[in-house]
Parts: sequence; structure tokens; C-alpha cells
Amino acid sequence: MNQREKFLLAGVLLIVAAWFGWGFFDSYQDGYARRMRELSELDETLFNTGVDARRARQSLRKLEKFQEQSLPADPDVARSVYTAWLIDTIQASGLELGSVKFASVRQNEDASTSLSFTSVASGKPEAVVKLLDAYYRLDVLHQITNLQLRPADDEGDEWNVTFTSVALIVNGAPRETGLPETPRDPARLAKPSAGDYVQSVGGRNLFASYTPPPPPKPAPVEVVKETPKPKPSPPPFDDAEHAALSGIVGYGDAYEAWIVVRTTGVTLRLHDGDALEVGQFKGKVESVSQREMTVVAEDGAKFTVDLGEMIGEAQKASRDAA
Repeated sequence: MNQREKFLLAGVLLIVAAWFGWGFFDSYQDGYARRMRELSELDETLFNTGVDARRARQSLRKLEKFQEQSLPADPDVARSVYTAWLIDTIQASGLELGSVKFASVRQNEDASTSLSFTSVASGKPEAVVKLLDAYYRLDVLHQITNLQLRPADDEGDEWNVTFTSVALIVNGAPRETGLPETPRDPARLAKPSAGDYVQSVGGRNLFASYTPPPPPKPAPVEVVKETPKPKPSPPPFDDAEHAALSGIVGYGDAYEAWIVVRTTGVTLRLHDGDALEVGQFKGKVESVSQREMTVVAEDGAKFTVDLGEMIGEAQKASRDAA
């Protein structure tokens, strides 16, 4: 076998080995993916089992709570005990008892038995409120399915009351006789006592048409006279507004400024360093040149007065420019 044949044989063997290796890797990868799917399915099954277990525990706790709130397990005992409670509660609330009658018994599909009772009474609205307050504070599985209130007089001071109450016996209830003595916890009612509800009902005729209260009297309108604002006093007359630099006379190197106050006819002749006081303006002449005069006001502001210009105008123009 020459060298070329050896290379050819080695190449063929390499291809065969690569083919078998790829098949092995592909088989391994499929097995790994299958095992990961199985693990994921097991995790999901375990999670769902845990959820079902939690739900079962919650349902069991609810069932135990319902069993504690159930009437006695014996239907005859439950009927007798609940009838006695209705009679005592109606009378204790201040109502005049008419009757309490057992109406029916029914076996429910949810592992409970319903006992239905019809009660008739009459009395003041406050007593009805006390009855309902005591009813909903009792920690028993019962509810009023029908309540009829009718006025016994025109004023609505007395009511005729008829209501149907359904109470439950839960299968497996441990109670043999009696009813729970402790109030429902948490309380079903928002207010702590019946008196709080009596205050909102007492003295009202709920069967009379509503008469709105008269509208409130309008408050008297108080007329306030506004004191007129005083008119601003006119600005004081200023002679400086009418004092003009009318001329400049030269004497060698020195100049003399002539300022004519037109309101008084006075002519001021001023040189460098002379004081200048006209009207409300106070200052001094800093310098006089051939065509203008430089003035320093009392507040230190310096401005120039051109020949023929009023002192007041020159001062105002200097302030505006600043």
C-alpha cells in the first residue's frame, strides 16, 4: 500500500468515525432534552400538587369555621334552639311578638341543611333596628331572605314587621345544643352598638314622602363703600425746567456761563467751581467750555448742558442714558 492509498484510507476512516460520533452526539442531545422536559413536567406537577394542597387546607379551614358557626347537628334540636333565640331576641329588642313559625327544611348539595323560619312582630322603628343589630351580631350561618316593613299608623311611629330567616346546619358540626355566645369576629356591622344605628332612624317617618327643608335665607349683603383713593398731588413746579444756558462768554482762558431763568427773569453768571441752585436743583459748575457746561448734581451725578439747553432737560437726558 503506497502513501497515497494510506492517506485515502485514513480519510475514509475519519469520515466514518465522524459520522458515528455525530450520531452518538445527536442521540445524547435528544436524550438530554427528553430528560429536561421530564424534569420540567415533574416540577409543574409538583407545583400544581402544592397549590391543590394549599387550596385543600384553606377549604378545610373554611369548613371548620362554618362548622363552628353551624346550628346544632340534630335538626330537631337546631329547630328548637333557633326558634327560642328568635323569640327571645324579638322580645328583648322591644317589639311585640306576633309569632315565630318553622317553615321548611331542605337538604342542600353543599353538605348542609337549610332551616327556614317566618317571624311576625310589631313595634317602634327603634326596636326594629335593635332586632336587626342583634341578628347580624350573632355568629351563626343565617340570613334574612325576606323583610317586610309596613306602617301601623299614619305617623309611622309603629311598624308591622314580617321576615323570613334561613339558618344552616353544616354536616360534621360539633355543636350538640345551644348557639355561639361570642359575637361574630370580625364584626359584620360597622358601628359598635345598636344605639349608633337607632340615632339615625329614630324620629323619622320612613314611609312619608320626602319634604325638602326650606332653602336657607340669603345672607344680608353688606355694602362696602370703597374709600376713593386720593388724587396724586401734581409735581412741584421746578424752575430748573425753565433755566437755559443762554450764552457763554470767554475771558482769556476762562469762560463764563450765562443761565437765564425764564420764570423769574434772573440771569446767573457762573464760572468753574461756582455753586448752582435753581428751583429744586442743587449742584455746582465743574467746568465751562466754549460750547457747553459740565455740572455735578448734589447726589454726585455729572451731566453736560449744551448751549441753549435747559438744565432740567439735560439732567433728565443724562439719567435716561444711564
